[in-house]
Order: sequence, then structure tokens, then C-alpha cells
Amino acid sequence: MLTSSRALTIALETLAEGRSRSFALLACVVLDRGGHIPARLRDENASIHRPEIAMGKAGSCLGMGFGGRERAKRGATMPMSASCKTSMIVPPSSRAGNSTNHLAT
Repeated sequence: MLTSSRALTIALETLAEGRSRSFALLACVVLDRGGHIPARLRDENASIHRPEIAMGKAGSCLGMGFGGRERAKRGATMPMSASCKTSMIVPPSSRAGNSTNHLAT
């Protein structure tokens, strides 16, 4: 079982590792098996959307059953799968003339 303290440790270590490798400013979302968020952190200078991006990546890994490296590898070899997932998360208000449909068609 993933405890809150372990999730917080994972998030803190992830941000520290990103800084040590000079990555772009990060956010980290840790999900438990049920998709709940026991920890969510962002670098203090990261953009406002970084946590949302991190949540989407973590959720797709959990839902698809494999980690981020495998997800990236599959996205590179099957670009259509990546674009389909992206089209599903476009907010309804961004779609022309359709404010009630929550899934892309």
C-alpha cells in the first residue's frame, strides 16, 4: 500500500532529481492504484499547467498499465495513438459549436 508519506517522498525526490539533471521545471503527481492523488507537487517556478500535464501522464500510465518510458516509446512508433489521446482531453468549450460533448469524436 502506498502511504501518504511515501508518496510525498517520491514526489520530493522526483523534483530534486529533475533539478540535479537540469530538466525543465517539473511537477510530479503520484497516484495510488485507484487513481487517487496522495501527493502532487510542482517546482515553485513551474508554469500553472505543469500539474495538469503531470496528472495526464500519470493517469495514462496507470490506465494503460505501463510506465512513462514505454508510453513515450509507443507514442513515437504509433503516433496516431498519441494524437487520439490528446484529442480526447480537449476541453468541450474549445470545440467549435459543441459545448455538451465531453469526448472527441
